[in-house]
Amino acid sequence: MKLRAMALVVIALLHVGPDALSADCGPTTFAPSGPGIPGGTVHNAYFLRDPAGHQRAVFDLEWGGALASLKASGVEYVYGHAPGAMVQPAFHAGSPDYNPTLAGANPAKGSPVTGIRCLASNQLRIQTTVLDFNNGANPTAPFLAVRNGAVTPGTYSTPYVIVTTASFVENPAGSPA
Repeated sequence: MKLRAMALVVIALLHVGPDALSADCGPTTFAPSGPGIPGGTVHNAYFLRDPAGHQRAVFDLEWGGALASLKASGVEYVYGHAPGAMVQPAFHAGSPDYNPTLAGANPAKGSPVTGIRCLASNQLRIQTTVLDFNNGANPTAPFLAVRNGAVTPGTYSTPYVIVTTASFVENPAGSPA
């Protein structure tokens, strides 16, 4: 009886097809490099692989969930090994320039990721509280930042929370799928 049920599961998986089995989402690591980054640094990250298995995106959790890598057929399309080179939202306002970002281009202190979840094999959601990298110079950022349950000296939080929902969609032009 158990063997028959297991055979049905294997047959059902074979009928799903190879493309459906390629989409994937989960934890990984990322090795940033660049000026001011000590050699051997490794960050926690999450990846998202497209259903066709051609592309893989990596989001660096220590630098706010910013997109650090996007490879299509093994070719890198994002130079994200340093905070200022990642794909990330950045706000600009006032004088001096008020420029909070996810990865923290100025002191390389990333904004805290407050939540992350793979919603499906092809969908990732990241919630980030954005730091003020002018260290409280802007009056709209009056709160000290907290990381790992402790106040981080010299960092202030902005009144912004960014929610990133990432997924791959079918390319009407064909390749990559």
